[in-house]
Amino acid sequence: QSAPLQVLDFLSADPSLSSVDFLTPCHSTPFHSHLHRPDVTMRFLDCSPLLEALRNLEGMNFSIVHGIEEEDMFFKDDFSFVKSRYLKGTARWPSHFVTKSDVTEELKDFFFENGYKLCASFFHTHESKMTVYCLL
Repeated sequence: QSAPLQVLDFLSADPSLSSVDFLTPCHSTPFHSHLHRPDVTMRFLDCSPLLEALRNLEGMNFSIVHGIEEEDMFFKDDFSFVKSRYLKGTARWPSHFVTKSDVTEELKDFFFENGYKLCASFFHTHESKMTVYCLL
């Protein structure tokens, strides 16, 4: 599975890169350990466990709260997730998106309609590729 490293090599060589959002499964990309560009803002889906602090006599304990992580929301309905984040939300549009190739056609069309093009695609597994979309 060399695609995550190939994606980061591709991004680090792209002079138009200013920000990138990874819409990929949690921990599937090495992130800052391979892209040494302090001028680039990187964001990935939040996979943090939903914790709630519970106080007891011994101090602070944590328990998992029922809820849905960003990763789960994205893979449940990728188009609605991205639309709500970038059209309705406050998230800034990045110069690049990284996804797995199995995103919906609706999401691919959304990227194209909003000024992105498919810049690169890298073999990931026998079932998918990792793709990079960048602003025109």
